Amino acid sequence: AAQREKLRDLAKQMVYAETTETEDFFATIILKRLADEFSRRMPIAVIVGAKGSGKTYTFRQIVRRENWQVFARDAKAKDVQVEAPICPILESNNLSNEAKQRIQEVRQKTAAALGFGQAQDSSSIRDYIRESCREDLHVGEWRDRWLYIMAWGAGFPVTEISATEKRDRHIGRALIQHLLDQKKQLIFAIDGLEDLFQDFATNVYNQIALRALLLEVPEWLGQQPGIPLGILIFVRRDIVLAAVRQNAAQMMALYDNYALKWNREETLRLVAWITNLAGIKPAKIQGESLASMG
Repeated sequence: AAQREKLRDLAKQMVYAETTETEDFFATIILKRLADEFSRRMPIAVIVGAKGSGKTYTFRQIVRRENWQVFARDAKAKDVQVEAPICPILESNNLSNEAKQRIQEVRQKTAAALGFGQAQDSSSIRDYIRESCREDLHVGEWRDRWLYIMAWGAGFPVTEISATEKRDRHIGRALIQHLLDQKKQLIFAIDGLEDLFQDFATNVYNQIALRALLLEVPEWLGQQPGIPLGILIFVRRDIVLAAVRQNAAQMMALYDNYALKWNREETLRLVAWITNLAGIKPAKIQGESLASMG
């Protein structure tokens, strides 16, 4: 009975990724692939998943490790050469206060490690994005605005770059150049877009902002010399379909290797992992040993 209760409580924690504080990490095949493919090059990926597929859980597990090398090694990748600090820019509104505080600490720690100023808090970042949504920006302008928001959020001295009306355009390049000059790298991580863009299904301004983030920003980063800047965007599938529209299938195919999907084998491996954490001896499910799948 005690083991059953422990298993029940542990499984309940895992269901609510927004509030659980567990350090334990279940490396799915998808996450191992993500770690492997970006063990020697900066990660630039849009990680698509349906509601409940593990987006926020994965985001938090990557962020709490603070550095890509630590995450990739924990995900069982070998010969990991990318050693870049991680800066979370947006996170789910539903996180516990403790989790939100932890994310702010990681953001500030990354800013300090890169020699930047004070990292912005989540509320300030969200407020600025909401203000930007009131402007009539086209996709290209939103791409530059996103780069500005991320640099500003990480504590990069954006006001020193340019005081002109078109300052957004220069921030991304200035940040790239700074990282190259300092021989440093940086990875931005974004989650919780459904909280910030609640009218994504009908609001054109929301859709333009999201389209720029999902399509234009990764494409622009991938074209930069040396690519010292990476990005991981966790997003629901319905948001992609609403924001990208004509190219949604093409975009999702591009990142299909990292899409958060569950099949029978992965589900059994998860069961084995949770029962092991609960201290329960592996059993057999329909003839398959859980021990062999953990």
